[in-house]
Amino acid sequence: MAATTLAYLPKIPAVLLTTYLIDRLGRRALLSAFTPIMALCLLALAAATGGLLSGATAGVVSISAVTLYGLVFGMSLGPIPNILASELFPTDARSSGVALSTSGQWVFNALVAAAFPALAATVGTPGAPCGFEPYPYPYPYPYPYSEPYSEPYPEPEPQPEPQPQPQT
Repeated sequence: MAATTLAYLPKIPAVLLTTYLIDRLGRRALLSAFTPIMALCLLALAAATGGLLSGATAGVVSISAVTLYGLVFGMSLGPIPNILASELFPTDARSSGVALSTSGQWVFNALVAAAFPALAATVGTPGAPCGFEPYPYPYPYPYPYSEPYSEPYPEPEPQPEPQPQPQT
């Protein structure tokens, strides 16, 4: 119970900090800063559960890795994809685009949950987190927009009205 509280209680201030930072630093800066930390947390968790560490050290590293992973996930890949989806689609397609984006996110969450037992049985429980490590940080610049902006699509410039042609 104490480990669960320790792992999840810091997420509340992290969410508040994210709401402050997201428009000041930009989405790309948050993703670029925090997704590599997520990968390191998965490596630390694999090391702690894989026998590289033992006793109380393994327990402290495991709890710390899970806690830090939750914090940085809540400041990067947790909220930002949903925010981007709502900003990138034009108004008339926004509801469908966000629904499709959210559905895709849940489909892949289900695939990860379904694949974990098979991966753990194949490579062992310590190696299973490493099987998902490439997912959080596939390339250096995950999203095209890094600066805050008000409109994802600029307003079209007004066209001059056609002049009537004289009758001959």
